Amino acid sequence: MNLKIEVVGEGNFQTALARQKQPVLVMCMPRDDRFEAQRDALTAVVGKYNSLLAAVVIDEQFIAAFKREYKVSGTPTFVLLEGGREIGRVLGLADESMLEKMIEEAYPSPGGQTRGKTTQVSADMKKANNPIKERSIWQKMK
Repeated sequence: MNLKIEVVGEGNFQTALARQKQPVLVMCMPRDDRFEAQRDALTAVVGKYNSLLAAVVIDEQFIAAFKREYKVSGTPTFVLLEGGREIGRVLGLADESMLEKMIEEAYPSPGGQTRGKTTQVSADMKKANNPIKERSIWQKMK
């Protein structure tokens, strides 16, 4: 599996979002001593969701503008976007399970329940082949 997490700035942020057909998980934080651990958590989550989720990291020069645009009060912040619209957010240091929980809450199962454990999400992904796509299908059926 070859994961590419793009670094985006003012000049290519909107273009990077527009290119993606799947939701985009955005990591906004300065390059400090916590950066690598947070990037590793992001990489792990994107790896689990494979082609169902894209990820970008905000370039340090773009952090202030991104914070203003998305009303980010502190860093690190992870923002889940679908079609440019925010559908989830985690403020503060996050591990893999916190990021997965945000994704699960953003994409509940048809009964309105969240998918529960990460292992269940992984099993559903293999079975359904695309649980994130399922959200928009269920919205259309309402």
